[in-house]
Amino acid sequence: MAPRKIGVITVDRSDWGHLRLLCEAMLCDPLHFDLQLFARENWWKQCPDPMPRVTEMIRVSEAGGSPRSVTAALSAAVYAFGIKFDYRRPDILVILGDRFEMLAATMASLPFAIPILHLHGGELTAGAFDNQSRMAISKMAHVHCVANPHAASVLTGMGETNIFVTGCMALDRFAQPLLSRYSTASALKLAVSVPWVVVMFHTATLHWQSVDEQIESLEHVLDEELGQYIYFMPNQDTYADRIRAFIVPRLEGSGRMVDVLPDRLYCSLLKHAAVLVGNSSALKIEAPFLGLRTREVTDRQFGRGTFYGDGHSVPRVLKVLQTMSLEAIK
Repeated sequence: MAPRKIGVITVDRSDWGHLRLLCEAMLCDPLHFDLQLFARENWWKQCPDPMPRVTEMIRVSEAGGSPRSVTAALSAAVYAFGIKFDYRRPDILVILGDRFEMLAATMASLPFAIPILHLHGGELTAGAFDNQSRMAISKMAHVHCVANPHAASVLTGMGETNIFVTGCMALDRFAQPLLSRYSTASALKLAVSVPWVVVMFHTATLHWQSVDEQIESLEHVLDEELGQYIYFMPNQDTYADRIRAFIVPRLEGSGRMVDVLPDRLYCSLLKHAAVLVGNSSALKIEAPFLGLRTREVTDRQFGRGTFYGDGHSVPRVLKVLQTMSLEAIK
């Protein structure tokens, strides 16, 4: 029997932390899997970890300004993915989460009748339009690998079937040996002796009109946290440029700004941090797993649970990919 052609979409740091170990595992099992990796071109160029051989590059224009710019990027991405799917026909397409690029890939796959395996459906993020995007992807998907039983019940209530509780693959990363606090500080030029305040903040996109008020709320919380600040650049969401403009003046002195880190260094930073501030999914996934204190700002992640598995999710997802009946889901 020929190996299954598994298409995987990666567009930025928000998905690669979940998908990297899955892709590496498929490459180690060529008897069962033929990995087809579809990568956003700009992301492939900046990814700090070695990425498996990319099957197709996808040119997706940058968003991060007005809602109109996000709409333009979304429509262009649908067309770009459609061109690639016309040439490459995976047996199964793996879609993670809720980003607009993932919605674009899902929409582009529909005319080609490519079966979709959706990861992280059934979750709720009340303050971001990612919530609607995630639900739309789930309705277009054929198989679901979810993080917890509650997510499974949500999808069942939506009328979905073929649901498997596999946990969150992003937590599997913490099985790797992590860096010491001293080595982490050395790599990021941080002070070893002071608390590290990690900041991951994005626009609550359903309330994009109030982005300035959202930034003020972040500023109030940061004023209450003493230590050295490490700011992650915001996602390419509506008015992300205003968040970047807020961060830059705060880098004077000991502040640090990063866009994306090598996976091992990222996990080590979270392990040794004193607090995680903002509204990233990391507040709900990695932080509870590590016992890291959090300060949540805005309602972007409201409704999302905090139980995402035991750190052994990749083998469960691989089993679903290997054993599910393609004929039954087409």
